[in-house]
Amino acid sequence: MIDWLATSVVPTSILLLVLLVTHRFLLRSFGAVGKYLSWSIVPLSFAIASLPSPWPENTVIAMADIEVLTVVAGNVKENFMQQWLTAVWAGGSATILLYLLFSHVNYARALSSTLKEMNDSRLKLPKGVKAYQSHEVYSPMLIGFFSPKIVVPENFKQLFNREQQAMVLAHEVCHYQRRDLFWNLIAISIVVLFRFNPIVWLAYFRFRQDQELACDHVVVAKESEQSRINYSRALVLVAETQPPLTFARLSFQSY
Repeated sequence: MIDWLATSVVPTSILLLVLLVTHRFLLRSFGAVGKYLSWSIVPLSFAIASLPSPWPENTVIAMADIEVLTVVAGNVKENFMQQWLTAVWAGGSATILLYLLFSHVNYARALSSTLKEMNDSRLKLPKGVKAYQSHEVYSPMLIGFFSPKIVVPENFKQLFNREQQAMVLAHEVCHYQRRDLFWNLIAISIVVLFRFNPIVWLAYFRFRQDQELACDHVVVAKESEQSRINYSRALVLVAETQPPLTFARLSFQSY
């Protein structure tokens, strides 16, 4: 594990730096959706790196024999230290992931006790997705891996007019249709593995901003200019009612 991390740090950092440095160019050339899709290169590169080696089988056997001889020659202590570091690192990563998962599940459970279903036949939502109101949320959000729900503030209908309500909900539906909760889990897993690398953290924040921006683009892509203006006013309201460091608010500032 430690060997894999050590060999992956430099290429991962270079790849993320390229995506960060070329952000404006990619956004200008391919749009918000294309820029967001460019982040798929990162998990794809890990998947390619994990594929079986193309070297002949006899070469692999020979290398394995050399490794065994090296251990016998006196590197037992070094291998023990490497295994110990791997165990500590893997244990720390697993602990953080379990903590994040536990916190998410607890928050979802606590939130579920405050949910009030929105019974409005005019709301256009995908099959299997329902909208709820809660006084525990600041702005609309999508929660639930297995039972997805869109949760909006209790004063949702007072904050937004009818068109704004539909477009704000369409933003959350976009997250659902693109399985963004799943991709967020992959992203945070990579952050946990490379948590010592500040470039990974910077890339994660940019990834989440691009995620929000791409959904906004999908919502307004086919709308009239007046509808876009109306939606931008809804974004202002969302930014005003959210805590300062939430991703939606940070993404709004990038406009």
